[in-house]
Amino acid sequence: MDEDRVMDIVAARNPAWADAEHTGIRCEVHFERFDNFMPFIAMPDDPHEHGRDIFEACLAGDFGDIADFVPGDGE
Repeated sequence: MDEDRVMDIVAARNPAWADAEHTGIRCEVHFERFDNFMPFIAMPDDPHEHGRDIFEACLAGDFGDIADFVPGDGE
């Protein structure tokens, strides 16, 4: 794997379902290489490992309960 593509996760917060079908989880993620939290949508089939890892961690409750999907909220 290209070392430049590794995204080390410092923290994540505010997970919420990104859609009614629960195929993605919207959250805020702080990656080591950036100074602040940034919006992120984690997917189980993300082409990048960190996206899949964040999705699984959200499902496991590592970043708190996943809030319900709210239509029109970021869609």
